[in-house]
Amino acid sequence: MDNSARHQEAINLKSRLEGINLSKLARDFKIPGGPSMIYQHASGRRPMNLPAALAYAHAFNCSLEDISPRLAKLTESAQLSNTLQTRTITPQDQALLDIFAGLTPKQREEEIQRLTKVKELNDAIRAELLKESA
Repeated sequence: MDNSARHQEAINLKSRLEGINLSKLARDFKIPGGPSMIYQHASGRRPMNLPAALAYAHAFNCSLEDISPRLAKLTESAQLSNTLQTRTITPQDQALLDIFAGLTPKQREEEIQRLTKVKELNDAIRAELLKESA
């Protein structure tokens, strides 16, 4: 984490803390590390972590990005990654996986090569058909 991000997070937090009792804030919103950690975050001595930043956003009724653009971007990236990785396995998919699991490593490699060639051929035919219909 670069110092400029830590500094910006400190500024974002410090601007919201004026006139607020840190002990009460920590207790009421279960800020990890208590009032001393709030002070360290607001002074830029310690980098903010996600649980603390989420607690601050909740306490000040603002977005995570308002507190820490760095952590907001990180969580957005993680959510996108999870979305891309989530896939429903159909019964046909499961049947193919079961068949594949029963093959020897050599048979698996041969089957992967064969299926890759078939996919490349299908992609080429599809591209040609699209070109002809345009």
